[in-house]
Amino acid sequence: MSKYLALFLATCFVLPTFFDRSSTAIDKDISNVPLVIVSKDKPVDMLSAMPLVNKLKGDILFFDKKIGPFKDSDQRNSDYEKWKAQWEKIENAKDIILIGGEDSLNHGYFKEKKVTRISGDDRYDTSLEILKYHEKLKNTKKVHLVSGMSFADASIVASKDTPVVLISHADDRKNTKIKSELDKLSTYNTIVGGENTVATYLKNFFNADRISGKDRYETSRIFSGENSNGYIESPDISFVNNITDAHEAFIENKGFLLKKYNMNDGDIVFDIDYGSIFLREHPQLEGGKSLLNESSAKNTLHNNLTSLFEGVETGKYEIVPEMLRYKLTLPFEILFDKNKTICLPTPFGVEKGYLYMAIYQNGSRIGDLKIDSNDPLIKDLVNNINYIIKEEI
Repeated sequence: MSKYLALFLATCFVLPTFFDRSSTAIDKDISNVPLVIVSKDKPVDMLSAMPLVNKLKGDILFFDKKIGPFKDSDQRNSDYEKWKAQWEKIENAKDIILIGGEDSLNHGYFKEKKVTRISGDDRYDTSLEILKYHEKLKNTKKVHLVSGMSFADASIVASKDTPVVLISHADDRKNTKIKSELDKLSTYNTIVGGENTVATYLKNFFNADRISGKDRYETSRIFSGENSNGYIESPDISFVNNITDAHEAFIENKGFLLKKYNMNDGDIVFDIDYGSIFLREHPQLEGGKSLLNESSAKNTLHNNLTSLFEGVETGKYEIVPEMLRYKLTLPFEILFDKNKTICLPTPFGVEKGYLYMAIYQNGSRIGDLKIDSNDPLIKDLVNNINYIIKEEI
């Protein structure tokens, strides 16, 4: 047999076997579970998403449009592996459900895939659209009602597959629309959260029962109940981490408990009130608590904060009459070390040439400060806060 004939036969019989194996390997990478995608930049879209993931026995991706795109030559970039894992998950997904509108999840990112989009005009309408999707999967008779401003309560109910509908603490027309949709389904409604987040009149309006404790930690324990499989505890330092842990608790058939994060020396936590006007004006920022990662900017900020407190102790920065609590809301807190806190009107701090703040130590209010924004320490402090919010959170 000539060597050319042997090569031809090898091509006919060996190469098809190779390609069949390659095809099988690719098929194994395709995920048969639905992938639910929520923008990492829009935490409000996450509020009612996780119970749907649980119902579908699916997977979730918090899509980060800030990282990438990269080439193979960019592998040394610190975000390369995150970007690669994100896109591999999308490429391998057979069914994709997008939670949120075009402003948060642009279709251009997913134009190669077949996707289903669930969205409404706001977080409340989106939760109703998710409820309708639940109803398509299975007749819905039970609903958890959570304040649209309570990310802690939303993380608690994320440990179940019961639909979550968000209700407003201030918009009665919105609540009337929500109640009308619930009445059509004749749902049994349970509010999760205390009277500070969902008032008694709303409980009566929705003809709902209530699950709540004296705080978020007790509420999570009451909600979880006794569980022979144990519990997953989640420090209340990141909403994304909390709902991810809640999803894991559902998968493992365990209870989910919120746990208070205990500050350590050197820690810095940014806490932005979810309901603040500032956050609505800057939707790209994530509200709630964010524990800062180690970085040179974080270390510089820690030094600045320490110097600020030392300046108060030495009299360099004088306490002014307590006017802030009456004239300014303080929705932005910076907690550092084990027991110190400063509260600011906005993360960018300066109002009419001054930086206003309230300072606390060991849970007690030391007083209020009004410092000229041209002060070198204050300039450095504000610049550092700006940089961390824009670049590192």
